Amino acid sequence: RECDEGILEAVQTLLWATPRAEQVKELVLIRDQLAFRYGKEFVLEAMENKSSHVNARVIAKMQVNAPDIYLVEGYLEEIARTYDIEWVSNVLSQEQSSDESDVDGNTAVVTPLQKSMAQSSSPDLDLPDIPINLLLAGVSKPKEEKEKRGSFDDLAKRLEALKKR
Repeated sequence: RECDEGILEAVQTLLWATPRAEQVKELVLIRDQLAFRYGKEFVLEAMENKSSHVNARVIAKMQVNAPDIYLVEGYLEEIARTYDIEWVSNVLSQEQSSDESDVDGNTAVVTPLQKSMAQSSSPDLDLPDIPINLLLAGVSKPKEEKEKRGSFDDLAKRLEALKKR
């Protein structure tokens, strides 16, 4: 039996998403019911997205891609700065030192994240901004807590103490 064109994208998207979210038991039940209704070949075609009817947003959201190293390092630097920890990323500092001066000897600071975004093959990537202003807006730290959080070594010691518990 043929699937109606009005629901084809939704049906194929559900079938495509099921093996990627098998922990959702309801999706497995829906897949089985749709397989009974439309046939095994239809289900296999949808799972491989041969006809390209699966919703592109769902495909993008369900892909397992590691975030860009520069984005991760940037977040870590901002977290360290927020909690007054003296820490500088090795990755970002190496990239910045190689990008600091151009041919004329002028200093041109281009962050590695900007450089990677400029070289990216998909310029329509919608990466989140680091919400540092929102983090700092409602945060007030007691003075003794600020004094405790002096360096990266202190933080590492506290983490080790927590692990031993």
